[in-house]
Amino acid sequence: MPLSIEARRDFIEGVVPLSFWLARKLKREGMPLFEALTVRTNLYRMTVLFDGMNHPASGFQDARWNALVAALQALFDRHKDDADSGALERAALEHMRPFIEPRIEDDARAWPKPEERPFGFFTYELARLKDGRSRIDLHLANPFVPESPFAAPAARAAELLRLLADAKARQPEADSVHCGSWLNALKPFQELFPPEWAASMTAPSELRYHYGWWGQFIDRTGGFNRRNGEKLRTTGQFPFPCVGCQCSAASLRTHLLTRFGAGNS
Repeated sequence: MPLSIEARRDFIEGVVPLSFWLARKLKREGMPLFEALTVRTNLYRMTVLFDGMNHPASGFQDARWNALVAALQALFDRHKDDADSGALERAALEHMRPFIEPRIEDDARAWPKPEERPFGFFTYELARLKDGRSRIDLHLANPFVPESPFAAPAARAAELLRLLADAKARQPEADSVHCGSWLNALKPFQELFPPEWAASMTAPSELRYHYGWWGQFIDRTGGFNRRNGEKLRTTGQFPFPCVGCQCSAASLRTHLLTRFGAGNS
C-alpha cells in the first residue's frame, strides 16, 4: 500500500529536530553550521527547494537555502548557551515548517510502490570501474510499507535473482555486485548475500546527507525510527554506519539458490 501522509509527517517531525541536534553537536565541535546542516544532514532534501537532482552539498548554488541557513544561524546563536537543544530544535523546526510542510504530501505520493519496481526492494545501475570492469550497484527502498522488507526474505531473494538476470542481459561482463548503505551492517540484510559480502565490508564512509546514512531513521511504516534516533542522541554515534560491501555476481546467485531455493531462479 502507498506510504501514508501521517507516516511521512511522523518521519519529518522526528528527523528534522534530530538533524538540528546533530548540527548543534557538530558546530560545537568546530564545524561551520552551513556544512553541518547542508552536507551532514538530510534537511535540504526535505524542503521544497530540492528539485530532485541538484544539491548545495555538491556545489549547487541556491540563494534561498543560503538565506534559510543564515536565519537558522541566528537561531543557533540565540540558543548557544542553552543547557540542552530542546528550545533550539523547536524554534528551528517552526522556522523551517513553511519549507517542509508543502512537500510532505508530495513525498508520500512519490514513495516507491510495488507495481513500479520490478525488483521490489532493489533497483540497480551498471557502473564502469576504472579498470574497465562493469559492476552492478544496488539501491534500496521499501515499497512494502508498513511491512518490513525483511519479513519475506525469500521474496527478496527472488527479486535479487531477477535483478541479476536483468543486469547480465544488459551487461554480460558485469561480474560483481556492490552496495553502500547502513543496511550492510544489519544481519537480516547480510543474510541475503554470501559470506564474502560481510567479509568485504569497508570502513564507514564520510557522513553525508544521503539515505545511505539517514535511511536508518525511517522505520518499516515509513515513519520515524525513534529507537535509532534516541541512540544517536544518547551516544553521539549513528547506530549503523554506512559501509560498502561487494561480492561476485556468480557467488550471489549461488547463495540465493542454495539458501532460498532453486524455485526462485
